This record gives sequence, C-alpha cells and structure tokens, in this order.
Amino acid sequence: MVKGTAAIIATEWSLIAALMRWFHDKLNIHYYQMALGEASTSTFLVAELFGKTFGQTMTTEALFEGKIFDIYGGWGFYFVRKYLADRHPSSHQDDPMKGFEDSVTGNYLPPGQAKDKLMVYDLNKIHNDPSRGRTVVVPNGANFKEITLHKVIIGGDLDNAEDLRNYPGCVLVNVPKHKIHAQDLLTNAIKNLGIGLYPTLCAFEGDKNAETWKYSYPAQTLPTYKGKLPHCPWMLKIDEKTNLPVKDKNGEYIAIKTAGMPGTQSDVMMMPVFGRFMGRLFSMQIKLSTQVGIPETVMKGQPIQTH
Repeated sequence: MVKGTAAIIATEWSLIAALMRWFHDKLNIHYYQMALGEASTSTFLVAELFGKTFGQTMTTEALFEGKIFDIYGGWGFYFVRKYLADRHPSSHQDDPMKGFEDSVTGNYLPPGQAKDKLMVYDLNKIHNDPSRGRTVVVPNGANFKEITLHKVIIGGDLDNAEDLRNYPGCVLVNVPKHKIHAQDLLTNAIKNLGIGLYPTLCAFEGDKNAETWKYSYPAQTLPTYKGKLPHCPWMLKIDEKTNLPVKDKNGEYIAIKTAGMPGTQSDVMMMPVFGRFMGRLFSMQIKLSTQVGIPETVMKGQPIQTH
C-alpha cells in the first residue's frame, strides 16, 4: 500500500503475493517455512514519523506490513497475507495471517522458533541484540575484510548447534524493482543483495552500546544513510562527532581510495555463505566493466574497514 513517491521505487506487494502463492501451491512449501526480509534505511525514520503523527508506537516490521491497528500506510505485506489467506485451500493447516501480530507488537522470533508463523524480519536490526548478526570473513575482499549480516540470511554459527537450530539459513529469493538512482547506480539483483543486505543498525563488536555504526551515518540513534558503504571510488573521511569531512594539516579534505560500488557489491557476493558461483559471476561482470572503459584501478583498493 505504498503511496506517493515511494510507490514507484518499491517492489509491488502483489508480485510478492504471487511468488509466495506459487511456492506454496506448486512446490508444497508451507507459509510458515517462508519469511519476508527487508533492510531499507529509511524505515526507521518513517516509522518514527508515523508514531509521532498518530500517537502510537510503530515498529519497522509493522511498516512493512502496511497496517497497524486502524492505521494504513507503509509497504503492504498485510495485504499479501490477506490475499494468500483468501485463496488458501481449506485442507491446509498453515495460516499466512499468523505472524502479523508479532510484526505489530515487535515480538521477535528467530526462524527456528517461529513454528507456524509467517514472519517479517527487519534485517537492519542487529544493534539491540548482537546475537542476531554474524560476522563472516570475505576472502580477498575489495572493500571489506569481513562483513556482518543478519543470521536470518546467512544462518547461525556453524560451531553452535542451538544457534543453527534458531537460524538454519535460507534459500534467498531476491525480488528487486529495477530503477536508476544515479548514472552509475542501478537497482537490480546484484545491487539489491550487494548493498541491501548490509545492516543499518550494526555496532562495532567492541562498542555495542555506542551510536557509531559499522556501515551507516550519521552517528546518532537513527542513521539515515549507509554512507560507510563505498558508493564511488573515492570516499571522504568523516568525523563522527561532527559528521563533517576531515581535513589534513594543509586544509585539504582527506579522501580514501576504495573499490567503489562494484567492490561493495562483490564483497557480499564473495562471502562463503553465498557460494562461489555468485562470486565468479560478479568477477566476470567487473572484468567486463574494465573492458568497456572503466579504469581497472577503480576496481582495486585497500579494505576500508580498519576499526
């Protein structure tokens, strides 16, 4: 039920409904074996605005649902549930409406404990419970030596049986809507995974109570931009106390050379949890980019994660 300018940038809920119904009806996958995951940066701000406007606390998960109490607004997964429920064979025991109340109340259940519920997960939220995230080393990472992602996506600790029961991992079905952000940034399957999976609210391992985020700016309760992810080859060094660019002793801005947008995306693709096929595929894309006129040095850089 996205309205206004957001309607043209968000994947239509009707498409998600059709996909989920197909997986359910054709592949015999129960709805409680599925989940919706999203990591949009703007949801925190929008949920806060909704709460102040209507005088009720709104979780980001409720914003994904598009309905809380008698308030409508947000994305529209509630209507996905309604559609699936209306066309659900009476002989089936799974109920796509189960899990909606958990979204509204903010009741978090890892996949292994969700039992008969179709859950919605805000993949940004690792700050309030760091155990929801897992840090994985990126072999030969272009921008990052390691990346922290939500366990709903990458699964639990391989050496912890209970963690694996709670977070068995997933078969990720990526459903982006193609759009142009800027001349060098398109939303597509690679970008949607290679940027969209990075969590907005993810503190550094040694400083979990601080509002200094691993991938986001500014350093405040509600960051508004995943600005620590290289979106271009050169990044300005930012003072997180003032949120302003840092200058050297000569008054020149300090810039850091990175592998840019391709590096940000390929680092996620190269994570062992996603397998080598995607990594090889994206490496081919980078090589192709160099052949059509992008300098090869743009694709290379030193890992920027030094904290």
